Amino acid sequence: RLYPICQWAVVRKGETLEQVFDGVDFASSRGTFKRMAASLMKHKFKNNTQSVAWIVVALKFGSVILLSEEKIENGDSSEVSMYSGYKFEQYMTSDRKHGTADTTSPVDNRETYEIIVKSELVSESGTLKILCDAEIDAVRGDELIELKTSVAGREIALPGILDKVLQIEIAGVKRIVFGLKNDKSNYIVDTVTERSINYLKDMLNATNGVQPPLEGQCYTFLSDILTEVKQFMKGKEVCEIRFDPYKAVVEIKAMSKEAAKARGHVVTQDFNEKFNLD
Repeated sequence: RLYPICQWAVVRKGETLEQVFDGVDFASSRGTFKRMAASLMKHKFKNNTQSVAWIVVALKFGSVILLSEEKIENGDSSEVSMYSGYKFEQYMTSDRKHGTADTTSPVDNRETYEIIVKSELVSESGTLKILCDAEIDAVRGDELIELKTSVAGREIALPGILDKVLQIEIAGVKRIVFGLKNDKSNYIVDTVTERSINYLKDMLNATNGVQPPLEGQCYTFLSDILTEVKQFMKGKEVCEIRFDPYKAVVEIKAMSKEAAKARGHVVTQDFNEKFNLD
């Protein structure tokens, strides 16, 4: 769960947590930050309430808090749909500059490319520095590109468009390429279109007519959660954060290191050794 962050920290220059993380308050994956930010808004739009539930365990090391998400099975994914997405990525990318796509090899979802992004969440209660790892689908020159498949029309519909805006904006991605399918195509992409993050944000907020912008409300919600967690963890090493979609509330409670470890929320041995945590 925390492997990409730990791997980055181990190879980065610096001997202490403060030197390596450079004032970061929270570190986690892009997906975890996205899920936390979107949960309250998605709760309003989605009928399958359980699919927006999440559990995150916070582990504090020095001044930085690592957020480790616990996997929840909610029946919201499709293996066929996932395969379609990986196959689309294979058709749209090459493993070398100016190369051509390899469309004949079996789909391989194991090889990923990660970036580390540092951002600031600014709210009325102050500024929080966050760091996330994000898997990147492709690059075009110096530009990061997100690749997504969708049924035509649904790529700009709620709640999916909210997920897409948060996912690409948190990672600093500006462009997204859609492989569009029609309802009768049985997961076959027949149209490709490209959109900018600004276009998606305009569509998201035009659909709802809300002020402030919907994604801004999500970031405020995330900032409020993290601010509460930071305050709660003063003098503590571990806590559990849980979003209960049936109550539409976030619950924070103390947790032992042993309980966290038993549930798989740990850093790598290399991380322990570099920062003398054992």
